Amino acid sequence: MSWIKRRLSPSLVISTIALCVALSGTAFALARNSVGARELKPIVLREKDRTIAPHTTRVIDIKCRRGQQVTGGGVEELGHSSATDVEDSHPHRNGWEASVTNNDGVPHEADTEVLCLKR
Repeated sequence: MSWIKRRLSPSLVISTIALCVALSGTAFALARNSVGARELKPIVLREKDRTIAPHTTRVIDIKCRRGQQVTGGGVEELGHSSATDVEDSHPHRNGWEASVTNNDGVPHEADTEVLCLKR
């Protein structure tokens, strides 16, 4: 009896065939739904820094330019003061809007950002 016949059991043959079928289906799906250079478009980051006056809430909004589409955004309290609170941060029309409250007696800075996809 040859070495191959002794090592190959029916379960090993079936499991090897099943593995090949499973991997070939995944490879086909990846090739069919893959993203290439033509589909990738640049994402542009736009920022707007604003001063928040003492004891006030300020709404900061920033929009994507014409021919761009909003994909994400956010707000950051510059200086990370415990006296400022981000009240809200969400997409708004074709841009991003954030509300920041300054509970301190001195002004603080906030930076709102939007990520825009070029169409």
